[in-house]
Amino acid sequence: ACLVVGVAYHFAGRLDLAQPWFVRSRECASAEGDEATLSALVYNIAAYRGNHAIQNSLFGGDAVEHARQAIAGADSSDNIGHWVGITSLNALVPMLRAVIHSVQGEYDEALALYEAHWLDAKRQGMGRMAANFLADMAWCRWQRGDFHAAMRDAASASGNIDPSMHADDRAVAHARLAQVYRAAEEVDAALQHEGKARESWSIHK
Repeated sequence: ACLVVGVAYHFAGRLDLAQPWFVRSRECASAEGDEATLSALVYNIAAYRGNHAIQNSLFGGDAVEHARQAIAGADSSDNIGHWVGITSLNALVPMLRAVIHSVQGEYDEALALYEAHWLDAKRQGMGRMAANFLADMAWCRWQRGDFHAAMRDAASASGNIDPSMHADDRAVAHARLAQVYRAAEEVDAALQHEGKARESWSIHK
């Protein structure tokens, strides 16, 4: 229960309010010897840092600090997972790392992780994020000069945007696609995605 409250505050960008609940969650889990909750706590904090990093890189804010904290959290999550032997969701941390590498402009590293872990990530429950991951893969490919593959992934990402997605996820997918299409000088498509990104971000905020 404490973890859920903390995650809710963190999702809303209020880490200051989330921290006391994360502390209580860690204390309860430690007292019970609940290693799975301890692992979930570390991963969720890192994952929301990653979310805030890419959101800030697209809509303004301190992406650098969030990215730095997300990578540190990903390392901790990996260490705890190995320690307690949790392997059932082993694609989640690599996908988080891919997002952060992309935010940091490390496109080769990001693509290597996406290509190695995306199929497993879909099987492990991250299929709902297809539009976001494909849009980011398209951006990474464009930055590397693989223009044909970038436009292929952009088209796939556009087709995977669904009205049932969370508004913040829709906003990120549209904003990343807008960058790809603007780089490709497809102005109409870029403007369309920019407008939808602003609309979705406004709903989220």
